[in-house]
Amino acid sequence: MRLLFFISLFTSSILTFSQKDTLQIFFDFNEFTIKAEEKSKLDILSLNNIVQIDLQGYTDFLGSDAYNYKLSQERSNTVKSYFLQKNINPKLIKSCIGKGKFKLLNKIDSLRYLSRKVDILLTYKKTEIKKESKAMEEVIVDTSTSINKTPIFDVDKVEIGDKLVIDKLYFIGGRHFLLPKSKHLLGDLLKIMKENPKLKIEVQGHICCVYNGDGDDLDTGERNLSVARAKAICDFLIKNGIDASRLSYRGFGSSKRLPNISIFDSKNRRVEILILDK
Repeated sequence: MRLLFFISLFTSSILTFSQKDTLQIFFDFNEFTIKAEEKSKLDILSLNNIVQIDLQGYTDFLGSDAYNYKLSQERSNTVKSYFLQKNINPKLIKSCIGKGKFKLLNKIDSLRYLSRKVDILLTYKKTEIKKESKAMEEVIVDTSTSINKTPIFDVDKVEIGDKLVIDKLYFIGGRHFLLPKSKHLLGDLLKIMKENPKLKIEVQGHICCVYNGDGDDLDTGERNLSVARAKAICDFLIKNGIDASRLSYRGFGSSKRLPNISIFDSKNRRVEILILDK
């Protein structure tokens, strides 16, 4: 069997992006001291390539406006002081303000802690990349022999509802394209889908290096990187003969990072496969 890989051709045009991210530090009620678990977020934060930091403090809805503006400012000041103690260049901190009460859509007591925070707005230096062309190049790969000695998963041994991490199926940082060494794994996944016509899957995309929300796709400029990664896998399968009704995709942004590894570990730049039917 011959397998068609569709790979975008590079053009000579250059795109420049200034990536942004937000890190949130949460506080106890009526406090502006940083808790130990929140300090750990600051301690692992890499300052490489950061060109600007803006601090915005908030409180919950209880108490007077005047008191809460003061408390929110104290929270921002505390985070700034912590950064300065770690010898960060003070010129990077462009603003440090208290914005008072943060308005939650739902004033449920169990959610109030989400208002007691400082938003740390991070701006990274501009990144230049080559823009992907819409033109596609067909690359033919001979798969008449098994790509791997063993399949990436055994359909007979998985159950509906199982979620599978395909080892070494990783993406280029900031992009929805696989690392070259990972592309052959798409052939394995395609082979399994073709040999098991009842198999239905959901492809779930994930990212690294961002503390909240999704990441910016450097090729499109859109903040939907985890979604784009999952969609890219489905697009490949569809272009190679898998019916779209057997596939779905979702992006989870940074919400489901792998445990016990650094946020910056490339293993977080991944997709997982959820078995929907077999």
